[in-house]
Amino acid sequence: MQLLIKLLIAHFLGDFVFQTNKFTKKKEKHKLASYHIYLHAAIHGILSWLLLYSIDYWYIALIIFITHLIIDAGKLYLTNRKNQRWLFTLDQLAHILVITIISMSIASIDFTISNEWLKIIWPLILCIIFLTSPVGIMLKIFLRDGL
Repeated sequence: MQLLIKLLIAHFLGDFVFQTNKFTKKKEKHKLASYHIYLHAAIHGILSWLLLYSIDYWYIALIIFITHLIIDAGKLYLTNRKNQRWLFTLDQLAHILVITIISMSIASIDFTISNEWLKIIWPLILCIIFLTSPVGIMLKIFLRDGL
């Protein structure tokens, strides 16, 4: 559970806190020709690795980097004005699915924390991050042209 929560925190930080509107526009305009998409995926990999807090889990960060790049590239090339909301939703679900699969596959890795209060802190951090930036951005996207 700790692995899942840490990777979700990394995801929400990367997609909603550290990715500016200007950054997103550059990715949309230049697609794979823009260094922004690669930097964005690298940020996700680095955040994942930092939150897992062990050099031994470099391969998890690499998987996150590669899958994030592929998912975002697909979204960039498929998005138009009519399907923007649905592709945003599918993009987020795809990232969360990858994170969930990684977490389930690596269940043998022990990410438990000895202090009981730290087990409460990670879900709390996830909730705070999700309820601040991601929800605001989602509301902007879904309410832009009305439902």
